[in-house]
Amino acid sequence: MTPIEIKFKGGSSVAVIFIKNVMTARLSGVQKKMKEEVDELVPENFHFLSSWGPPIGRLQDTKMALTEALHEGNILMLRETSRSQIPKRKITGVEEAE
Repeated sequence: MTPIEIKFKGGSSVAVIFIKNVMTARLSGVQKKMKEEVDELVPENFHFLSSWGPPIGRLQDTKMALTEALHEGNILMLRETSRSQIPKRKITGVEEAE
């Protein structure tokens, strides 16, 4: 099992979780594990920050591997968001037809 340190963007450490296989883990699974194990330590609303900088959207969490969000030293960075910062997804005519 690999320890993954969870930190805020500013650098303060929040918690540590242990992941069985880092190479196959998805961010959605990591988020579920965080909710189960350290829910009281992480903010209710947050985004993971990718290893190249930008935040990762909720729909991307299910598709992205943990390795794409891990920063140097097995650190998973979070950026806290408030409800008002979470954009509402608009449905276009094309999406409705699909």
